[in-house]
Amino acid sequence: MNEAETRAEHIDPVLAAAGWGVVDGSRIRREYPITPGRLEGAGKRGKALTADYVLEFRNTKLAVVEAKAWDKPLTEGVGQAKDYATETRRLESLYQRKLDALDELKRSLLHQAFSGRL
Repeated sequence: MNEAETRAEHIDPVLAAAGWGVVDGSRIRREYPITPGRLEGAGKRGKALTADYVLEFRNTKLAVVEAKAWDKPLTEGVGQAKDYATETRRLESLYQRKLDALDELKRSLLHQAFSGRL
């Protein structure tokens, strides 16, 4: 059984039975882009990270489900899950640094404005 069949025959029914996509506010995102891929320069990006499923409840992403062909070992998707976690942490750190820089810029501009230097 290939990955598409595993999804259709095993994963989708289990998610529906658990209420995903059925209960109000729940949503199943299929082939969800985790990241578009790292910028490599010259307008090129590396390979995008795409999850088979992302489970959302009230617009909050709660889980990633990675599907594999039925005959693959359960550990087959562990590397992908680690990649998702690493990239998520990297992006979170990047965004936090940008927010900190914007906050510092705002404080600097306010300081200059109130001291008459602007």
